[in-house]
Amino acid sequence: MIDEPSSIRRAPFRRLAQLVAVVSIAASVALFWRDLQQTPDTRFDDAYMVMRYVHNALAGHGLAWNPGGPQVLGTTSVLHFGALSAARTALPELADAEVLKLFSAVAGLLTVFLIIVGCARAARSELLRGAYLVWGGILCPLLLFNGMFRYHCATGMDTTLSMACNALLIGTALRMAQSGGVRWIAPTVIVGYIAYLARPDSGIYVALFPALSILSIGPPEGRARRIITFWVAMGGVLIADALAKWVIFGDPFPLSFYMKTHAFKQGYAGLPDWNTASYFMRFMGNLLPFIGAGIILGNARNSRLLVPFVIPFALTMAYCFTTVQVMGFRARFFFPSLPFVVMAVALLLDDQTSNGEYTFPVYPTLARVTLTLLLVAGMPLGAYTFTTRYAERFLKPIPPVDTTRYFTAQAQAPLRTLEWWDSIVEAAEIAGKLPAESSFALTELGLVGASAPDVTIIDPTGLHDSHFAHHGFTADEFLNRKPDLIWMPHPHYISMLQSLLESQRFWDEYEVYAEMLNFGMAVRKQSPRYVQITGILQAAWAETYEGIPMRDFIATRKR
Repeated sequence: MIDEPSSIRRAPFRRLAQLVAVVSIAASVALFWRDLQQTPDTRFDDAYMVMRYVHNALAGHGLAWNPGGPQVLGTTSVLHFGALSAARTALPELADAEVLKLFSAVAGLLTVFLIIVGCARAARSELLRGAYLVWGGILCPLLLFNGMFRYHCATGMDTTLSMACNALLIGTALRMAQSGGVRWIAPTVIVGYIAYLARPDSGIYVALFPALSILSIGPPEGRARRIITFWVAMGGVLIADALAKWVIFGDPFPLSFYMKTHAFKQGYAGLPDWNTASYFMRFMGNLLPFIGAGIILGNARNSRLLVPFVIPFALTMAYCFTTVQVMGFRARFFFPSLPFVVMAVALLLDDQTSNGEYTFPVYPTLARVTLTLLLVAGMPLGAYTFTTRYAERFLKPIPPVDTTRYFTAQAQAPLRTLEWWDSIVEAAEIAGKLPAESSFALTELGLVGASAPDVTIIDPTGLHDSHFAHHGFTADEFLNRKPDLIWMPHPHYISMLQSLLESQRFWDEYEVYAEMLNFGMAVRKQSPRYVQITGILQAAWAETYEGIPMRDFIATRKR
């Protein structure tokens, strides 16, 4: 009796596996898209900031926060800005919120696609190399059914775009390392620069991952020459980028780089609300399936495969702890690193199947499974301990400003507090009704700025104003801008709020309506648009606080 070749014997199994993979991919994408359509418009205020830049750019003002204003590097992701500008042009019938959600979702799907392609092309085993359907069948449900991943696919932020660029960087750099030549260095440099434009905090990955891949994964011949060639090329591109931004914007890095450091945030009461340790532990908890698989699949032989992933990953995580992660919901600043974890585990899986041996030694495997289970069981306690200790050490609460020290009003009872997003929506409606050439100053900038692209928006936080970003807030500099209308700073901005309330000039120049839209509104008395703006505020007040006299909330400074 003649044995059939193994490839023939495995043919039915392959067809069945491919069918299962196709069903898995189709079901995952279909359910993902269905849930996306049912997701409400994003309430991520920062997402709308980019749309203001988009509106100004399409109106011919370049990368300017205000129409006709200076060019300013106020958007963290230049690539995100460019892509949204293209999407806004191609889809003029969609609202800003719809464009933001659609773009994040498409970038999320692109991330999954690039991870699948990268895994299939980097694999060396007969079972997994080029097996796009197999990788898709495994990874699509793991990623598209992941709640945090799906959340970021609807925020409108640059998170999923950065993930996609990082996945592309990994795939390209591995191809470069495995080729053993210099032909793939130029594509890797180009992709690395794209990843840097998507989010500059991917710079550690851009600088280290390709070089470490050459060192740990590629053939040994000519390693030093290839690493030096890559670093010289990549370094030259990044230096040229910094010089160009310095010439155009006066800053080599986005203004958020300066604004969101811990040192700059002295006197910022919101620090306890943005606990970096909590976000980090949520991110690591979300990765437990992949981390557990990595523990089980790893061994002394394939540990070298982890070097290019682990070192830049650890350094990037450490860097994230140096910034204040304002609006860092669901580990937003950590999540672009997701492809580095997923694809590292994929290489371990490929290594385990490279010789056609799919069994594991009993006792080492039991030990690793036990370690994984202990890690999963201990994660809640570990997360709680680390988060609370970090908060106790670095996030000491700052008492809020006691406004009763500075002013009084006739009102006998406080106004009802609006939900944060509702107050922003109300402020955006007011901004949309302001007369031409008005200026509006506020700290909650996103939706308001996007809703009124023709109104000058004064940003005291420094996210979009280079003076405040580099020098901090002062009441005199702020009042020199002569804003027609001020939505008073969010209570988290302790120093800013105190500086204004302590300024005699502020009280002389502005009529203040305490508690309006939670924070209070102030109108410049000498504004040529004072009557119109006051009328707009009165109409908004009557609609929001029906039956409550607005005059009872006119603030009078205490002497």
